Amino acid sequence: RIYTKNYKQFKWSKMSLTGNINTIDLTDLLQLLCNDQKTGILKITNEKNEVKIIIKDGSIIYATSSQKEFRLGTLMVNEGIITYKQLMDAIVESKKQNLAIGKFLVIKKYITTDILKQFSNKQVEEILYNIFLWNEGNFEYKDQAHNFDEMIVVPFNTMNIILEAARRIDEMSIFKKKINNEKMVFSITEKILDNEGI
Repeated sequence: RIYTKNYKQFKWSKMSLTGNINTIDLTDLLQLLCNDQKTGILKITNEKNEVKIIIKDGSIIYATSSQKEFRLGTLMVNEGIITYKQLMDAIVESKKQNLAIGKFLVIKKYITTDILKQFSNKQVEEILYNIFLWNEGNFEYKDQAHNFDEMIVVPFNTMNIILEAARRIDEMSIFKKKINNEKMVFSITEKILDNEGI
């Protein structure tokens, strides 16, 4: 089949789909894969980063990113759930035991299973929201079965993800109007009499 919608044509085969996120809107791409009840992996890359989105029967169930700030352990440290030392110990020991870091943290009782599920969901959501902010990137989708035995699998509502991403994009556009230079540094004006409310 060949799909068109105010952008260049792209070809869809049973096994794979490739293109650029400037060629097909990411929103349309995700809706297409979900509507067609696809099971496979969507890989999106730019010059610096790579994201993999795992889809099962048309639902997004997991995502990974090469960006360090979206790693599970980093999110937990930033939220004060575990310490940096606990994370470093978990990284070393989980590699020795060939375990996922999250599973190791639960075994060591640094976190509970519920906390692991909560942050696994948060990790996937943040990865998905972030790619909607990309200006450039190539994508490749392939039909592919996946082993979910070692994963916490929770189907995400694709439309909810898209709507929240749209809200964040609108919010970001407001920020960019106020902060049009990433090297800009803000400071408190001397006119402020009471700093406690800031």
